[in-house]
Amino acid sequence: MFDSMGLAAFLKAVLYVNAALAIALASDFFGLAPPIPFLSQVSIPVIAVSALVFFVGQTFVFPWLCGLPGVWRVFPNIDAEYTVDISSNWSIIKARTEGRQPDTSPDGAPVLFNRVGKANVKARLARIDMTLDMDDRYLSSETLACSLQRHRGERKPVLFYVYDSHVSAPKSTDSQRHLGAARLSIPLERCPKVLEGNYWTDRNWHQGLNTAGHIRLTRI
Repeated sequence: MFDSMGLAAFLKAVLYVNAALAIALASDFFGLAPPIPFLSQVSIPVIAVSALVFFVGQTFVFPWLCGLPGVWRVFPNIDAEYTVDISSNWSIIKARTEGRQPDTSPDGAPVLFNRVGKANVKARLARIDMTLDMDDRYLSSETLACSLQRHRGERKPVLFYVYDSHVSAPKSTDSQRHLGAARLSIPLERCPKVLEGNYWTDRNWHQGLNTAGHIRLTRI
C-alpha cells in the first residue's frame, strides 16, 4: 500500500524468511545440520505472527482497522465505493478539430466535457485495486498499478495509479483501448469523503487527441 515505505520489499523478505523457517521446522534440515535447540521455539511464533499479519492485512479486516483512531493517519481509509465526476478537455480538443473556438462560460473559462460514473477501491496492506465504470457504458477501466505515497511538502497521502481503459464501440475520433494515469489527493480525515486530482491519457495520441482533466471521487 505504501510503496514509499518499502512495504512491498519488506513483506517479500518476511515471506522468504517464513518459508525458510517452515521448511526447516518441518524437515529438521533433513538431518544434514546439527539440531538447533531454539529453532522450533522461534519458528512457530514467527510463522504464527506472519499468518496473523497476512489475515489482518490482506482481508476485509484491514479496511476496518484503517478506520480506527490513529491508524487512519498511517493507513488512509479509502476502501469504498465512490461516485465519479470527470471534467475533460475533450470539448476543447473537439472544437479545435472542427475549426471553431471552444465554448466558454460567462466568466470566460472553457466549458469542459463532463461525465459521471462509479468507482470501487479495494485497499489492502500490500496492494490497492480500483475499477471504474461510466454511467453511459461507453468506457470501463481497471488499474494496472497503484501506489499510495506521502506528499513531500504537506505530508498528506496521495494516490497515484495507472489504468487500462476499454471502449467496446469507439467513435471515429476515439481508440478502442488506451492507457491513463491519475494523481488523487487524500484529505487527512478518519473517513475521507472526497478524493480528487488530475488525470491524463495517451488516448488517440497519434492524432493529437489525447485527453486530460479533473477527476473527483465522492464516497457513497
